[in-house]
Amino acid sequence: METDVCEAERRLDQLFPEQSARSFAYPCYASDVGRGLTRTSYVTVIARQFRAARARCTSIRGNHPRYADLHHLSSWSGERMLAAELIGLVHLLEHLARYRSRFWVALLIEVAQYILQTG
Repeated sequence: METDVCEAERRLDQLFPEQSARSFAYPCYASDVGRGLTRTSYVTVIARQFRAARARCTSIRGNHPRYADLHHLSSWSGERMLAAELIGLVHLLEHLARYRSRFWVALLIEVAQYILQTG
């Protein structure tokens, strides 16, 4: 897994040299590989390569910046949402954009870097 992740990063660096940092999304929200006795987490591999990573939704409340594991963040999936739920998210984004002075909205990597800098 580490070889594949490093190779993907190398290729992304070639394609997008201006992008100095990225977050990671675990494929299909799976942060482990193998089955049964051979099942192994690769969170440590990702932690060495990235400042933050999104995994399966494990908390309805989201991630508390002080206590969350930045390399195994709870995230919500949109692939099984109903149209009304997706439209609701669009309205949420419109609301956040309308009140930019009150809410900080940023890419995950930017939020993670802020959390790491401010401790």
